[in-house]
Amino acid sequence: MRAFSCFGVCLALVAHSLLSPLGVVSETVGINGNQYHDTGKATSSCTRRVTVEGEGDCYYSLKRLVSGTGVTNMNARGLFTSVSGEVVKYKDANQDGEWTLESVPKLGVATGINAPTSRLHVSGEIRASRGSNLYPADQRMAENVRDVDGADSYTRVKQLRVRDFEYHAAYAHEMDMPAGGTVRSVLSQETGKVIPDAVRTLVGQESWGAKGTQRGHLEVDAVQQILPDRLFYDLLAAFQQLAANNEALQAQVNALQAEVTQFKADTSDNFNAAKADRLNLRDTIAKDKSDQLRDDMDLETKLAAEEAARKAKDDAIIKQLDYVSQVFSTYTNYN
Repeated sequence: MRAFSCFGVCLALVAHSLLSPLGVVSETVGINGNQYHDTGKATSSCTRRVTVEGEGDCYYSLKRLVSGTGVTNMNARGLFTSVSGEVVKYKDANQDGEWTLESVPKLGVATGINAPTSRLHVSGEIRASRGSNLYPADQRMAENVRDVDGADSYTRVKQLRVRDFEYHAAYAHEMDMPAGGTVRSVLSQETGKVIPDAVRTLVGQESWGAKGTQRGHLEVDAVQQILPDRLFYDLLAAFQQLAANNEALQAQVNALQAEVTQFKADTSDNFNAAKADRLNLRDTIAKDKSDQLRDDMDLETKLAAEEAARKAKDDAIIKQLDYVSQVFSTYTNYN
């Protein structure tokens, strides 16, 4: 709780403009059954004097406009930023004119949000000059730090199903999303079965659109939200497990490649040795055959010489027999 003085600030935020148009000194406007009177330029510290239901004090008029105190059918409330940057709202005021402010627990931005379900609930996209969402993860702030089972994360991540889908037309319109735009994501119900901690279930019912309209009407009880941080770090742990598996497989491949290289070298050496042996054997066989052939040629020469000598001897014997036959014939005829 904190106090806030508004004696010097009298700008009232109303659904209908209360500022006097050019040439108009004052103006009374009826909004939601309440009479708001702009008396024009004031002589006091207020730039404009706005009275509610005839109340003329600048501070209390502003207080009633902002807080709705004493004014019926007024849903708007004051929203302020404290000097520390915190978003606060009006709670009440004391008799001295000091406001009591309280922190805004949930803030909804843009249309289509009946009741914010988170600290900041934005209907539409969020854009920042730097795409980051900072949060403390200082080791000095952590307790019970322990390792994550990467194998378990890897097993769960493999079961996640990435889907393409379109949001219901009523929801897409009120959330200021492109009509018929395809979304690629995981579904809360499917993800919750695999990684329960990555899904958060909200309380209450939310609705979009209206029945009978072109876009239709959608009501959802206990909306289930994906927690991107939880899902991201399971993906990171799964990636680390996959990287470790890949490194182990790569080490095995390197070892097998070294064995194959050594086997090829040994095979090449054995092949070269066997080739040399075959060449040596071939040379040995060729030499043996050459020697045998030379021996065969020498034998044929010897046989031819022996045949010639035998023939010469036979011829000599025949001549001798012819001579003896002639002598014997001559001897016989002489007698």
